[in-house]
Amino acid sequence: MVFFAGVCVGQYIRGNLTQLSIQQVSIANCIFETYYEFLLIAVINALVQSFKRRYQDLNCTVLTVFQETESVEKWPALAQDYRILGETVDMFNEMFGWQIVLIMFHFGLEMVSTLYFNFHVLVEKGKADLVGRLGNFSLCIWILWNFLSIVLSIHDTHKESRKFIGLLYTMQDYFEEGSMEIGALNRLVSYSKNFAPKFNGAGFFSINRAIIFSLLANVCTYVVIMFQIDFNETS
Repeated sequence: MVFFAGVCVGQYIRGNLTQLSIQQVSIANCIFETYYEFLLIAVINALVQSFKRRYQDLNCTVLTVFQETESVEKWPALAQDYRILGETVDMFNEMFGWQIVLIMFHFGLEMVSTLYFNFHVLVEKGKADLVGRLGNFSLCIWILWNFLSIVLSIHDTHKESRKFIGLLYTMQDYFEEGSMEIGALNRLVSYSKNFAPKFNGAGFFSINRAIIFSLLANVCTYVVIMFQIDFNETS
C-alpha cells in the first residue's frame, strides 16, 4: 500500500509539472519495472532474514550442545549445518547477484534524478509547491530505505554468522589445553572458516555497510556535476 501510494503521488506531481497524462507519466517512469523491482527487493530481504534467523538458531544450538556433558559426537553436526548455510548463501549470490548489481545501480540513478529534480525543477524553475517537495522528498527516502534494508539485513546476517566462529573460540576456555575437546574444537574452527558466508554482487563487490557511504558519496558527486553542467549551459 505504501508503494502504490508513493507511486500515485509521484505520478501526480510529475504529471502536473510536465503537463503529461497519467498514461504518459507511467510509461516515462517505467512504473511496471519499478513494481517488479519492489517485489524483487521484498524477496531478497525475506531470504536474507531467513538466513539470519537460521544462523541465530544455530548459535543457540551451539550453546545448548556445549552445556551438555559427553556431547563431543554432536559437534560435527553443527559444523555441517554451518557448511550448508554457507553453501546456501553461495547459491543466493548466484541467483540474485546480477539483480543486486542492477538494483544498486538503479538506486544511484534514482537518487541523483530525484535530488536534481527536487532542487532544480521545483526550486529554480519557480514550481516549488509544497506537494511537490513532500512527494520528491518521500520518494528519496523510499529509495534510500529500500537500499538500506538490503545492505543492513545482509550485514546483520553476516554478523550472526561470525558469532558461530566466536562461540567455538570461546568454548576452548572451558577445556584443558591438549584435551580431546580442544582438538575437536580446533578442527571445527578450521573446517567452518571455509564456509563463512560472503554476500556479493555478482562477484564485483562485497556487500557490507561500507557500500552505504560509497553510494552516497557517488550520488553527491554526480549531483554536483549535473549542477555544474546545467550552470555552464545557462551561462
